[in-house]
Amino acid sequence: MLCSKHLCLPALMLTGNLVGFTSQQSSCMMIRIKTLFEHIISHHVAPELTFDKLDAFTGKKSGKHIINLTSTNPSHEYSSLIGELRAAAIEAGAQLEDYRLHVTLGRIHSSRASLDTVQKIVSSVRLEPFSVILKNAIFKYLDGEEIDSWAIGTNDR
Repeated sequence: MLCSKHLCLPALMLTGNLVGFTSQQSSCMMIRIKTLFEHIISHHVAPELTFDKLDAFTGKKSGKHIINLTSTNPSHEYSSLIGELRAAAIEAGAQLEDYRLHVTLGRIHSSRASLDTVQKIVSSVRLEPFSVILKNAIFKYLDGEEIDSWAIGTNDR
């Protein structure tokens, strides 16, 4: 799908698990976080991102190496949106892991290659930078269950 001169990425994925809470506490926290996210997202324009690097890291939960696209210089609009969403989730009581901006392209089991080897291979690939506009945000659990989704404010790009 095209948006003027830019691609439209389908969604900003916001994922997480709530651990150490009863189901009733988690339910109340999710309602609070959803309300805060909806308010924040409604006051932002759809941010533009320029992806300019192939990278790899090892997923904490899976132990697999994740080959991904990333941005070495995320836009102010994107950074501001992510910062506000993370601050709201923490304020509501969520415990968040470090955030890593990426689009997953593939996964390699760590028994098949070392992270160093994977990083050397992906760093040899020449990538022409390209821009996308994030039009939607989806909030979901790490196991895949969707909690809610929103359209990110329109912009005139």
